[in-house]
Amino acid sequence: MSDDKIGSVVRALVGVPKKYLGIILDVVNRLNEANADNSAYRDALANFNKNWRKSLVEALGLKDFFLTRDGLWVSDDFRNRILAKAEIIEAVGVKNFDLPRDMADAEIEKELSEGHIFDESTVCVVIRDLIEKQWGGTDGVLKNNGYANLFYTPSSVVGVRWGGGRRMWNVDIWVRDGIRWLAGSRAFSPATDSQN
Repeated sequence: MSDDKIGSVVRALVGVPKKYLGIILDVVNRLNEANADNSAYRDALANFNKNWRKSLVEALGLKDFFLTRDGLWVSDDFRNRILAKAEIIEAVGVKNFDLPRDMADAEIEKELSEGHIFDESTVCVVIRDLIEKQWGGTDGVLKNNGYANLFYTPSSVVGVRWGGGRRMWNVDIWVRDGIRWLAGSRAFSPATDSQN
């Protein structure tokens, strides 16, 4: 890249709102991955002006990530009701709460912070990032012992579980209907900037 283009990129980045810089960094890092097939990212960026929200979701790899394959099972309900609504987001951290006893959704939500609801875009990125860090069921923030990892959205409860017998992560959704989640399950909520 010529110095002129580098300068143009730097000047353009100065005007980008701070909340979008994490997304730009994620896209640039993915384009720089040595062994990655970056054609999908380049195509998405080339078509950015045509449909910028859809292109960015594709550039971040969400639609490609949430495909059932070896190591991951994703319900059609999750893809149709959560992933289909995913758009551009700002980076967000998470905090979690381990259920001390069997609890229903209403009880869990009372224990979580006031802003505990994930929008569809954020929950997709957060779940993707957490699963990628624990691919194959390795230890990390997500429970990997068969207990549920719960994420509340406006319409549903997204549950992520490690199925040790089948050696895969399972992503599905449930309605808030009084189901009692087992003690030891973990509920997540977005962390505010002061909590990151």
